Amino acid sequence: MAVRPAIRRFVDQLRPEDMIALYDFPFREPVMNLTHDHTAVTTAFSRLVGMKEPTSGTFNLSPSEIVDITALDQETLARVVARECAAGDTFCPSMIRQEASAIAGMVETEAQQRLRSLSNLVRGLSRIPGRKTVVLVSGGMLSSTRVGGRPDVTGLMSQLGELSAAADANLYVLHWDTTHTEAYSAAGARPSRNYIDRFQTLFADRHALSQGLEWLAGKAGGALLRIEAGTGDFAFSRVLRETSAYYLLGVEPADEDRDGKAHFLRVEVDHRGSTV
Repeated sequence: MAVRPAIRRFVDQLRPEDMIALYDFPFREPVMNLTHDHTAVTTAFSRLVGMKEPTSGTFNLSPSEIVDITALDQETLARVVARECAAGDTFCPSMIRQEASAIAGMVETEAQQRLRSLSNLVRGLSRIPGRKTVVLVSGGMLSSTRVGGRPDVTGLMSQLGELSAAADANLYVLHWDTTHTEAYSAAGARPSRNYIDRFQTLFADRHALSQGLEWLAGKAGGALLRIEAGTGDFAFSRVLRETSAYYLLGVEPADEDRDGKAHFLRVEVDHRGSTV
């Protein structure tokens, strides 16, 4: 609910000649209808209901614990077993591993649906000339933070980032980070033998939920803005400020540059406090 007034204020500050669209994904048939009718877009956004749900299962597994257990981290598994299993229950450890793998597989499938829908959006934008700005609002996308962990959709994220860059689309990812609030919310907790453990993985959970979004923004040459409290007006203000004008730089390679190798460019400005 907190994002709705911020979105409305953001849209109200756009220029009348700016065309905008709301792209709702991934579990419906998403449609992108660019329009000058800004009111229609804010009205449509007010009808949206967030679909983020906590991972459900028999055990109280946090997002980062799912990643660690699927990466065969025995230390994490032992900690979860000590917390969730009754003494002498020899079947419990294997059940925890199975549940972590099942949840990771389900999250992977959902992430693939999201990323494919976003890829369709970017492909559509590539047919529109000129510079475009995409503001992706997300409650987080669980992604592996270590080798061998799941869910792992880094390949699709890399592809989407490259598509965004090729479409001349400037990507801002706004992560509505609720991990801290959920950790301290008794209503959001599932039964556990030790509630204190919910706080031990807080920072790791935050990293696991934002890692994929950060990877996506980085691949597209965009920015990840994390919103932990409030309405997020500061993030939308930054988007407005940075997209009010831009410079398009061209590079002309010389013959000696055509050696088949990657060449890195560095752009610097004289103005202090600027970010390039």
